[in-house]
Amino acid sequence: MKLIDEPIEVLDLVAFFIDDPADLLSLALSARLFADIVIPDHIRFRRLRCKPDVGLFKSLEQRPDIASKLREITICSSLGLANGFKELFIPTPLAGKKLYRSPAPSIISQRTLRKSKSASFRKVLNAVVNPGNQGLPFHGRAVNPDRTSLSPNPRQPGLLNANDGELLLSSLANVILGMGFLRRFCLHISTQPLPGFQNLFETLRRECSALEELHIFLEIPFGNPPYPLDDIVKPMWGFSNLTALFLEIRHPVDPTVPSDYAEEMVGMVLRCKELRDLHLCVARYGEGLIRIPRLLRDGCWDQLRRLSIDGLLCLFEDDSNVVENGAVLSAFYRRHPKLEAIEVNSSSTLFVPGHVDPTSLPNLKDLELKMFAYNKVDELIPIDVCRNLVCLITLTHEVSVQLLKQMVHLRIFGGMVDLDDLAGLADALPNIERLHVRSAVHPGWDKTTPCFRSALLNKYLDPVLRLKKLTHLTGLLVYQTFEFRDFGKKTNAFSRLASSLSRLECVQVRNPHGYEQTLRFIRDEHERCCGFEWEVDDLSNPTDGWGNFFRGFARK
Repeated sequence: MKLIDEPIEVLDLVAFFIDDPADLLSLALSARLFADIVIPDHIRFRRLRCKPDVGLFKSLEQRPDIASKLREITICSSLGLANGFKELFIPTPLAGKKLYRSPAPSIISQRTLRKSKSASFRKVLNAVVNPGNQGLPFHGRAVNPDRTSLSPNPRQPGLLNANDGELLLSSLANVILGMGFLRRFCLHISTQPLPGFQNLFETLRRECSALEELHIFLEIPFGNPPYPLDDIVKPMWGFSNLTALFLEIRHPVDPTVPSDYAEEMVGMVLRCKELRDLHLCVARYGEGLIRIPRLLRDGCWDQLRRLSIDGLLCLFEDDSNVVENGAVLSAFYRRHPKLEAIEVNSSSTLFVPGHVDPTSLPNLKDLELKMFAYNKVDELIPIDVCRNLVCLITLTHEVSVQLLKQMVHLRIFGGMVDLDDLAGLADALPNIERLHVRSAVHPGWDKTTPCFRSALLNKYLDPVLRLKKLTHLTGLLVYQTFEFRDFGKKTNAFSRLASSLSRLECVQVRNPHGYEQTLRFIRDEHERCCGFEWEVDDLSNPTDGWGNFFRGFARK
């Protein structure tokens, strides 16, 4: 086994690049053996990315030599990996190159298996993708390596019960005691109300003075009692050195229990004077808008670059007074001249159509419009703002080709368009790099005749093939199921894309189980496609169906 001397990303356990597939099992696919692995001194651990695994953090408590080296922690209950591995590298004898990379469990191609002459390779590979017989934790579906198959739902979330949740938070708090150099902490879980959150955040604030990025996504599903969110927000008051704050809370409402956490949250945010990225979202099921006008009135962050307000948060006292609201918002933008990215969820947040001074946004490059009350972007965005945009994302809005022609700097676009005018869009955006298109009028993908779908696809695909700088394509092919046996045929849509667009890296398709997923092409040194892999979505990816690289806030 070879150990590389580069920083290794820890997932559920420790994983190394290997020569012999049989060594894979010796790395212990469960966290129970994690403490027995000897870590060479030259291995510099930096990042931990995992599902909420109590055993993993119990093991980390016993390994302060590892915990003290960590700089980033990401914990997500909806991580789409059954056994915690992000990627399983499958060696092939093709000129020493790895032809196929796949999440485990995921597709194991017949082509890869044919190239492997070792019967033990098949046996070990089957044990990895189907660890059910090993007594290991596995929540996905068994995979037969002799056929193309995929985990049924890569986004299926997991709900922590009260007992497991308390053990997790307690173990995590104990591990954090030895992480004085932690820079980034991300917790994304769906759970029942747990009192351990207060102790966790107090420990994080007290022990991790160097913390710069804090990402908290907490969802309390229906059927659970409301949680006193003040216990989460109040311990955060000491995080004054944050440069990035991502706080998203979704929970049921108890009208009989008063809560001031919205004001507490705003007060905490105002203390973080060095913020560059700010995302706030609160969704209280069964309740109306949560008004926090203080954020606009008092907010002043000299380095603010990206701002996103979502959920039920409202920044105005009165939505009907659009003239006054536009003036307040323009004044806020003038205090933040470095603002580059805005994510808007409704007319009551970050954009007042027709009443925001375009000169107050001199450096705006990224704009994402979500649930807005306008049907056309042309009626919403001032043309002076449009001309400077590099990234424009619209979730439900139709964008005219005439408007796109004005956006000479646009490199990322996602929105509703008339697919019959896709050729005009290609002419308007010759330098586009990331493209997400949905039909403003349903094009008839629901037809059951394969010949009809193929003809329709080729009609809409031809204009896309003219976009030679394209690196990401999503939306257009989500109704097309990717079949490995068809890949390589000249008439196949994916083969045409891979061969015609040498820069294309990712395309969003429908996997064999009917779910949208990103397919990444693997290219050789001559930029020729020599394989593919299924990509597991980013941990912070929202559930609205958009790829994480299209989120204006997330794009770095």
